[in-house]
Amino acid sequence: MAEKAITVIRKSLEARILPIPVNKNLILEELKTLNSLLMTIKYSFLPVNQLVAADFFKEYEKGVEKLIELFNVKIYGKLTPAEKLRLKRVEWCLSILKGLKERLQLGEENKLEYAIDIIVGEIVPTTRHPTL
Repeated sequence: MAEKAITVIRKSLEARILPIPVNKNLILEELKTLNSLLMTIKYSFLPVNQLVAADFFKEYEKGVEKLIELFNVKIYGKLTPAEKLRLKRVEWCLSILKGLKERLQLGEENKLEYAIDIIVGEIVPTTRHPTL
C-alpha cells in the first residue's frame, strides 16, 4: 500500500489537480527518495525489530515527516467537493506512509482485517442538505 500511496501522490502532483500551493519539484524529489527507501525496506530480509531500528528506516520516517510538512499549507478560499476529495486522498496516502512502522510491528499477528483504519465520522440524515 505504501508504494501505491507514493504513486497516487506523484500522479496527483504531475496532473496538477491539487488545489493547494505546494512546491511540486521539492515534493517529487522527496517522493523519489522515499520510493528508493521503501524498496530497500521491502527487499530487506531483516527481522521486523531490526528493520524498524535500521538507519534506512529512520531515514524513511524523517522523509515522511518532511513530506507531511511540505503538504501542510494554508488553504485559501472555498473548495469544491471534488477538490476536497483530492486533498483527502492525499491525506490518506500520507497516513499510509506514516503508519508503515506500526503495520510492520504487528508481526505474525498481521491479519487482513488490520489493514482497515477505522475513522470516526458523523452520521447525517439522508435528506437533502440545505447548502447543497
